[in-house]
Amino acid sequence: MTFRQYGAFFQPDELNALTSAYDAAWQEMSATSALTIAQASVLKSKLAQIILASACMGGRDKERLRQIAVRAIFRRRFHQRARARALLSETCRQSSFSDDRSL
Repeated sequence: MTFRQYGAFFQPDELNALTSAYDAAWQEMSATSALTIAQASVLKSKLAQIILASACMGGRDKERLRQIAVRAIFRRRFHQRARARALLSETCRQSSFSDDRSL
């Protein structure tokens, strides 16, 4: 990912920090996840967006930007899985309840 298109908003050393943070975050995420090409593309885009948003709010430390991006992705995955489990649990309860009423 290149952040060069944002050169009007960041100094060259800041752009290097953004790119380094993105590269490190992507390396970490890709090493821990088996992704399809489409999933990888979405993940790369989300990492870039998170890093860019953090940098726009004043973050310039590449390690901190990497941490923020990785944590945000893991948090989203955790919440998505939790919602899926809750929905499945609710569906099973409703199914069980409707089965009991048919008796």
